[in-house]
Amino acid sequence: MSVDERQSSGSVPIAECVRQSYHVLAENWLLFLPAALVVALAAILSALLGATSGLQLIFNLVGLLVDAAFSAVVFRKVMSDQFLRPVGLRLGADEFRIFAVGLMVSAILAIAALLPAVFLITRLIGRAGLSESEMEQLVGDPAALWELLADNIAVTDVALGVLVALPVLWLSGRLFISAAATFGEKRIAFVEAWQWSSGNGWRIAVSLLLVAIPLLLANLLVLTGPVQMGAQNPVVMFAVLIIAGTGTALLRIPVLALGAILYSGLRPPT
Repeated sequence: MSVDERQSSGSVPIAECVRQSYHVLAENWLLFLPAALVVALAAILSALLGATSGLQLIFNLVGLLVDAAFSAVVFRKVMSDQFLRPVGLRLGADEFRIFAVGLMVSAILAIAALLPAVFLITRLIGRAGLSESEMEQLVGDPAALWELLADNIAVTDVALGVLVALPVLWLSGRLFISAAATFGEKRIAFVEAWQWSSGNGWRIAVSLLLVAIPLLLANLLVLTGPVQMGAQNPVVMFAVLIIAGTGTALLRIPVLALGAILYSGLRPPT
């Protein structure tokens, strides 16, 4: 039985979906490499220009739009075996719809994660027994705040954090195919994606975690490694950031491919 047949029968085959997602990367990484380089360059320039001009929000949105264009490149290849030369990227109706639905999903997940995060941070700060003046100082010093939280965390806090994160993880699974469905349907398909993923929230979430682990680890390294490697030389720093950004963009391919594979299998036949 094929992946699509098993998904249509109501059960997402986790192992097979993950395997096919990585297969897309293995078969097409060289084809997607120029687009990944553009994504990395756009992210770096957006961060630099936004920080220096005070227009960070605008440049962040530009970066998200480039990400939407990259998503469309992968969706187009996986769903219809098409690639727009020379690098696959363009800005059209498909890309703007992916951008819009991406903002919707991000807003919902951010709101869903906010209350658990506030609860846990308040719990840790309360344990530290800070005065009002000390709290005011920490608000203006994020590094000191995170150091305080790390010093006061306990095993029970970790367990509680995992527990309160589970509903957000399930919600991520239910919403995951929204972008791929929007591309495939040629319209915002947020509601339809929610309906089609019904009964498979946890299976999709587990598949997503398995596919995204390399990307999550790469993002963690990007936050620390390039800064240390190129701190003394701006040219080296820029080169390292380009390489790291291109690598993380390539590691997004299996995640995007998974969305396309799940959408193709979960969408009811017409």
